[in-house]
Amino acid sequence: MSIKKVLLALSCFVLLLIVSCERADRPIGARKGFVNEKLETSDDVSSVKPYKVASIAGIEDVLPREPGQTGPIDGSALYVTHCSACHQITGQGLPGAFPPLAKSPYVTSDNTERMAAIMLYGLSGPINVLGTTYTSVMTSVGMTANLSNEELSAIAKHIRSSWGNSADEVDPSVFENVRKKYGTRGPFNIQELGEEK
Repeated sequence: MSIKKVLLALSCFVLLLIVSCERADRPIGARKGFVNEKLETSDDVSSVKPYKVASIAGIEDVLPREPGQTGPIDGSALYVTHCSACHQITGQGLPGAFPPLAKSPYVTSDNTERMAAIMLYGLSGPINVLGTTYTSVMTSVGMTANLSNEELSAIAKHIRSSWGNSADEVDPSVFENVRKKYGTRGPFNIQELGEEK
């Protein structure tokens, strides 16, 4: 083996050693500048607190909340995770496939129960939004992703206040009432919930 190859291999080894030492003080996934604090350890995995691990990784805003856990829920992050694939980050939807949420009367309407029902149970069949008819099926965001009423409310708040929309928040109690009213069922069609003119 030539001296150049030996020196190159030795340089790579030293570089890897430096990098591994630099991050030895923080867990994998933790942000730079992380203040090291010990996690509770136990042989019983049922005692592991997912929000504790998440706070180290920096993803606490998109995880389900533990009972009694406080702090704001990031509706924008939840929207990106659960809604943006179809309705897009911009809220413009996909032409001919998925309707826009931006300036949609279905979003900005005072009929918040309809919005909650669509988010919880999904929607099938044609719907006319801003002069265009869409026939794609909307899956149930609330049930499929097992989102809480508070998380759904945070998503609704984001949608109703973004992309030129300016509408009041949807209280978590609206989602709770819709769950009680409709129980377990499949997706609605828009005629059942009321069409916007």
